[in-house]
Amino acid sequence: MSTVWTIAFLLAAALGVLFGVLFLLTMRETLRRVGGENRAMPADYVWFMFIPIFGYFWFIYMIVKMRDSLRAEYRSRGWPIESDFGYSVGLAAGVLAVMSAIWSWIPRDLLLAGSVLAVGQLVCWVIYWVRLARVKDRLGSTMVGSVPGRTASEDQEDPDGRAGRCSVCGTRVMPDDDYCWRCGSPLP
Repeated sequence: MSTVWTIAFLLAAALGVLFGVLFLLTMRETLRRVGGENRAMPADYVWFMFIPIFGYFWFIYMIVKMRDSLRAEYRSRGWPIESDFGYSVGLAAGVLAVMSAIWSWIPRDLLLAGSVLAVGQLVCWVIYWVRLARVKDRLGSTMVGSVPGRTASEDQEDPDGRAGRCSVCGTRVMPDDDYCWRCGSPLP
């Protein structure tokens, strides 16, 4: 029976690391889509979260820096800031993770409370991840100057005839863009 639990633990740990890496890739890509002058921390610093114990506190720090970076980016693009970019739910996930880790050292009589904290942390973390992915998509990858090889003159001309126009601001956009890179409006 202990072999089954060992395998289950190793599988859960592997899945945890996999989802952690995918989450950090989302955070890193979101930061990369923020202009360098607006980034509150370098994009590759997200990997510090894998440092034991320190990672819990680094997660909370990253949530704050992500919010600050996104606010600055939205302001520089002239977009209205209509939300907190998932900051509150991300902060809740970080605090619940710290509390859950501390709670794991308390005697097992209170196991149910620790499990509730862990489930709450997981739910908040997934909600934050989804919100961050939406913001990442809105930022787009085709902002002038952010994609190697794309220049401002390519915004004016379209030799292949593939580009469309944003219905809000009239900026040329590519067919695979989900949001206008200039005004941030969703594209059809």
